Amino acid sequence: MNILEISEVFYPVVGGAGKIVYLSTSGLAKKGHKVSVLTRNDRHLKEKETISGVDVYRVNWFNSFLLLPISYLNIVGFVKRFLKENNPDLVVFNQPFSAFCALQVSDLAKLSKVYRYHSSWFEEFKVKNSIQALKITAPWGILKWLILWPIFSLMKAMEKNALRESNTIIVASKYSKDKIIKFYKIDEGKIHIIPGCVDTEVFRPTENRQVLRNKLNIPQDKFVLITARNLVARMGIDNLIFAFDTLSEIYKDLYLIIIGEGKLRVKLETLVKKLSLNNPVKFAGNLKEADLVKHYQASDLFILPTKYIEHFGLVTIEALACGIPVLGTPVGGTVEILEQFNREFIFEGTDKEAIAKGIKKFLGNFRGIDLKEKCREFVASRYSFDKIISQTEKLFLENIRK
Repeated sequence: MNILEISEVFYPVVGGAGKIVYLSTSGLAKKGHKVSVLTRNDRHLKEKETISGVDVYRVNWFNSFLLLPISYLNIVGFVKRFLKENNPDLVVFNQPFSAFCALQVSDLAKLSKVYRYHSSWFEEFKVKNSIQALKITAPWGILKWLILWPIFSLMKAMEKNALRESNTIIVASKYSKDKIIKFYKIDEGKIHIIPGCVDTEVFRPTENRQVLRNKLNIPQDKFVLITARNLVARMGIDNLIFAFDTLSEIYKDLYLIIIGEGKLRVKLETLVKKLSLNNPVKFAGNLKEADLVKHYQASDLFILPTKYIEHFGLVTIEALACGIPVLGTPVGGTVEILEQFNREFIFEGTDKEAIAKGIKKFLGNFRGIDLKEKCREFVASRYSFDKIISQTEKLFLENIRK
């Protein structure tokens, strides 16, 4: 196959969507397929390079509504040139805006098109701007609604167009599939569930936890909780900190590591200081993959405290692959993963009380039980890199034949 993949984010930019695209494209390249990726160049990276067998092209594609016209022209221009110089069999979209831009190129009509649905653009915009919690009866709520409504309506229209123009849609969970059907009335026959994957050769347990803890400056005598999230409101890190504060009064040996960056970092650090926590909380920032793996391996328990929207949660299977159990809120794809592993590991709700109660229950029932092999085997049998890439390859080939 000759594949052109268009994605807003790609390696080395961090994030779940970018990582899924990287794993998929590099996996297909490893199988001998020619894979090219068009992505955003907003970090002064090379305009063209080859990464893990994938030809990566970067154009000026701005994360700003005001600069959308420039991004539009750059994406359309690249796709026109690429189609003239290459002969792809398949185009894979990953986000609505870039899909909308590419679909304006008439030569694209003759190609097979796949849309990989990571999340809903307009829904995340609504959550990000707290539109779901607006009181439309209040004057400020009415004004904010009037200002933002045209924007997310346009976003929703672009997303609908991209999904309907694609021959096949890939989702990572039933939660995502149900969202698409609910929002857009798409024929469910064209929607295929292929979950995220993890390279189990990279994400694996360690026999040297003590050595790792020394290197990472993590206390040997602590029970270490860890999470890895973008530090934004929907991820629920504030609720995790409040729950940790409650638990610290009971368990004197807890230690919390928060991996990730985001606009709420300063606010969250201030919250930790305000609570004067008895047990330490460490903000580790964004980490390279090798360091992320080491932090998983050095920890005892991963917590996923999401408040809203979790289409899959790649960090869940990464942590499990490293041999540490995961507790998560009952949001989206987290439920689909953890109910197969152990339903007791799903919190009763998303609030701080539910998180504290769930962690306390785990400490009472499972602390001291070695779950390493069970966690590892669970991921290897369902979400291994080779297994998921083979599923993707098969679907792409079927799509081209049709």
